Amino acid sequence: MFDAQQELEEIRASKRATKRPRASKLDRYNNEILGLSRAGASLREIQMFLKKSHRFSAHHSTISDWIKRHDKTDIL
Repeated sequence: MFDAQQELEEIRASKRATKRPRASKLDRYNNEILGLSRAGASLREIQMFLKKSHRFSAHHSTISDWIKRHDKTDIL
């Protein structure tokens, strides 16, 4: 007999087990972004650098969120 609740629990359990965070497209420019940020570049300047040097466009808020997650110098 079909038990909808049991099936749903199994689907959710398998979904939790396989869920991994996706890598950001900004990750490949890690050194450049963090270097510019630590040197005092504004988000717009980092955005312009990525567009000019790598033909990569990202909104400045996306860059800001990425820096907040990856810059560990503020933690010290």
